[in-house]
Parts: sequence; structure tokens; C-alpha cells
Amino acid sequence: MALRTLDQRRAAYAWDAVYGLTEGWREYRDLVRKLPAMIQANGLGQTLAFLMTNASKRVLYRHLEAWLCQRAPAPVYPPDAGARPDLMRALSQGDSLTLRRATREAQALAVWLKRFAEARENAALSAPAGDPAGTDATEGRS
Repeated sequence: MALRTLDQRRAAYAWDAVYGLTEGWREYRDLVRKLPAMIQANGLGQTLAFLMTNASKRVLYRHLEAWLCQRAPAPVYPPDAGARPDLMRALSQGDSLTLRRATREAQALAVWLKRFAEARENAALSAPAGDPAGTDATEGRS
């Protein structure tokens, strides 16, 4: 297997996350566009709490949780063996250095999530009529 940089791994995870969405991806795109600014202005903990407020936002929370707790090459908050990841609990019980590391990692992942969400939107808008991506682009428009 070829060696991949951390940024390449983030990109691959973000690609799978964004293109794995079958519905609600426009709302996800709108939310992920705001994510870096939300983390910067409010902090990671408050941003994650906001993302837990309803099911459509929770999708993005789960993507961040999976990356920070399991999928990253060196997870910031790895769960105990056999335990389900619980990002909010780990974050609230962790130290400030780990929180800063988690914040940097969340920001770095957010860049890729945002890029791929916008790319997906652009691809859908430019798809020819009759193409499944093209019909998805007009979903909810009059």
C-alpha cells in the first residue's frame, strides 16, 4: 500500500463522508460551509453541542466524531476497547492541550468537507439534463 500523508487521509475520509450522503446533502453543504467559522468563533465544544441539536445537523457531528475518535491515523480521543466513541464526553473530560489538538484537526477536516460539498454542488449544477446528478441539483427548486 502506498504511503499517504495525513492530509490525503483527511481528504479521502471527507470524500467518503460527503459523497456517501444520499439525502440532505444540501443542508449538510450549507452547514459545513459555516463550520470553520463556527469553530473559530464559538470553540469546538460549543460547535459540537450545536451540531447535536437535531438529526440533520447530527450527521456532521457523527462525521467529526468518527474522524477524531476512530478514523484518523492517530485519533485525538480514541475510545476504550469495545466502547462506542463519545466525542462530547471525551472533549469535556480532556485537557486543554488535547482540546487544542482536536480543534486543529477538526478545522483541517472541515476544509476538505467544505471543498467536497461545494464540488458536489457544482457537479450537480453542471450535470446534463437527464443525468441523475442533474436531477438532484434541481431538487427543491421551482
